[in-house]
Amino acid sequence: MAEPSPTRKRQTRIKIVVAFTCAAIGILIGAASASAGAFDNEDGLASKSIEPVDEEAQRLADLANGAYKTGDYARAVAGYSSLIKLKPRDARVFFNRGLARYKLQEMQKAYDDFSEALGIEPRFPLALINRAKISLLRQYYRNALEDIDRAFALKPADPAILYHRGIAHQGLGEGAKALADFTKAIQYSPTFAPAFSERGHAFLAQGKDAEAVRDFNVALRLDPGNVRARMGLEQLTTVVLSRPPPTPWSLFENEKNNDIQQSNANDGVR
Repeated sequence: MAEPSPTRKRQTRIKIVVAFTCAAIGILIGAASASAGAFDNEDGLASKSIEPVDEEAQRLADLANGAYKTGDYARAVAGYSSLIKLKPRDARVFFNRGLARYKLQEMQKAYDDFSEALGIEPRFPLALINRAKISLLRQYYRNALEDIDRAFALKPADPAILYHRGIAHQGLGEGAKALADFTKAIQYSPTFAPAFSERGHAFLAQGKDAEAVRDFNVALRLDPGNVRARMGLEQLTTVVLSRPPPTPWSLFENEKNNDIQQSNANDGVR
């Protein structure tokens, strides 16, 4: 069998990259913080948003947080909704309810909750990034980039923020900017496997196969379960995909370490 011409190979690569773009988004946006150690211990937010403690508010917070941690997201939403009636100016409660709704795939409601949290506390990187995640899922890359840039202004050395900004740039076809963001994320967190796998895809889109293979292999050494790195290596070795790409949600739900971790806000009303 004759080997495909260089032009044909390039066309095939482009088609495969495009075919995987939508499927990749669910997995891209969830893998960052557990690997990078990002978003822990938000500076001063809790003290800014806390109102005087009362026993009923604390009880509801404990119940809602407990439900979230055990995966009972519907009960968590109900608990946070009751708590909001007592603490309508606590950004953390809206944020936590948004996380629970995100888990239930109630994306518009989650988006609205993150927006409410930001209306109360505009300098809330967690809420900005989680709202951006929803925009990325919808492929509203410009909207996502606006929120990510706001988060970046607050935490410019955060590898997870750089990672998500790279995803937004990649979605906008801004490959050089995506590469720069993924590279910077790796500089801040050299064991951040998702940044390596996404930089590999950025290299792949530019036809830089050797660099892509290097990054995919690093990602797999750091995290043998990294689905995106495996997908990238498949793209390099398979001319015609034998199966359709998985949907965004199946990738999203199956990815290891998929949560953006909750901040101290999830400890409830203190």
